[in-house]
Amino acid sequence: MATTIHEVAKKADVSISTVSRVLNNSRYVSGATREKVNAAMEELGYRQNRIAHSLRSRESNYIGLIVPDVANEFFASLASTIEKTIRQQGYSLFLCNSTENQEIENRYIESLMGNQVRGIIIVSAGNPPEDDLLTANIPIVLIDRLSHDPGQTGCVMIESDNRKGGEIAAEAFLRRGARRFLFMGDHRNMRAMRRRRIGFSETLFQNGIPGSDYHEILLPISAAAARETVRQVWAEGPFDAVFCGTDLLAIGAIKGFNDIGVRVPDDVQIIGFDGIELGELTVPSLSTIRQDIPQMGRIAGESMIRMIAGDPTNQKTILPVEFVGRGTTR
Repeated sequence: MATTIHEVAKKADVSISTVSRVLNNSRYVSGATREKVNAAMEELGYRQNRIAHSLRSRESNYIGLIVPDVANEFFASLASTIEKTIRQQGYSLFLCNSTENQEIENRYIESLMGNQVRGIIIVSAGNPPEDDLLTANIPIVLIDRLSHDPGQTGCVMIESDNRKGGEIAAEAFLRRGARRFLFMGDHRNMRAMRRRRIGFSETLFQNGIPGSDYHEILLPISAAAARETVRQVWAEGPFDAVFCGTDLLAIGAIKGFNDIGVRVPDDVQIIGFDGIELGELTVPSLSTIRQDIPQMGRIAGESMIRMIAGDPTNQKTILPVEFVGRGTTR
C-alpha cells in the first residue's frame, strides 16, 4: 500500500500542513524542517500523486479525451495519435471510455471540468453536444460531432468527409456491376453515420437504382451483431452489395456470410468504412473507405494545444477519404 502524507507527517513529527508546504516548495518552511520532512519521505518511500496535485493547483497539464469505445481499433488508434501529439508538447492525457452511453459521457465531462483539465477532446457518442459544454470557459475539440456553428460555439470541430465516403462506396459498387444494395449502420442517430448513408443512397438513386433494390438495417456497432444480421436478412431476399458504416460491421458481415456459404465477393460484395488495420487480415481482405486517422488525431491534438495557448486555429476541418479496394469487391 502506498505511503500517505499522514504517515510522513507522523514520521517527521510535523503537521500535515507542513508536509504539504514542503511538497509545494513553500518558502514558509525552515531549512531544518524541510530536511526532516524530505528524510521521512525518503525513508518511507513516499511518492507524491502528481496528477492530483497538479489538478488541485489549477496548473494542470492534463487534457481529457472521451471516446465511445476504447476497444474499437479506430478509436484506439485515434487516441494513440492524440496522446503522442500532446505529449510532445508537454501535456498528458486523461482517457475516458463512455461505452457509447451519453449519460456516462456527461458524467466524464463534468468530472474533467471539475478537475481543471486544460481542455477536452470528445469523439462522438451519437448525440449533439450539451449547450453548457459549448459555453464552458475551456477549450473543446469535437470529432464527428458537427451539430453547432463553430463560429458561435468557439469549439474546434473535425470530421471526415462522410457523405463523400458514401458516394465513393456507391460508385465503386456500381462500377463493379452491383444492382441490389444493403446499407448496415449504427442504430443511434449519429451525424457521421447519417451522412455516410445519405451519400450512399442518393448516389444510387441518381444512377437509376430503384428504391425497391435498396434497403437499410440499423444495429449496434459490433461484429457479432453484424454477423447475425446478415445471416437473417439473406434468407429474406438476396442482395449483391453491402455497404457497412464501419469496418467492424463489415468484418462481422464477412464472417456471417462465410457461416452460411455465401461467397464474398462472388455472391455479395462488401465495403466498410474507417480503414482499420484489422480489415487487411480478414479472409477475404476488406475493401473500405479509409479515413485519415493519423491526420485526424494530429489535428485534434495540435488544435487543442493552440487553443490552450490562445493562438488562432481552424474551427472546422473536413478531411478527405479514399476507397481502398481489396478482396471483398470484384
